[in-house]
Amino acid sequence: MSAKTIPVNADDYDTADKLANQLLALLQHAFGASGESFRSLSDEHQDNYIWACADLVELLCTTLSSGIKGDA
Repeated sequence: MSAKTIPVNADDYDTADKLANQLLALLQHAFGASGESFRSLSDEHQDNYIWACADLVELLCTTLSSGIKGDA
């Protein structure tokens, strides 16, 4: 199975790349050995942390959708 190439303009690609890397950095500290400190946060702080991750996913999806449709 070959990968499909989807045209995305350079600005949208850069934004999506930045958002994906920010999300990756946040999520790498929410599980495994480094997740122990995350789990020691209060429930409110954990909720806000995950909320920030969800916001990044939403922005990433919007950026990709916009770039693919050519709306940007």
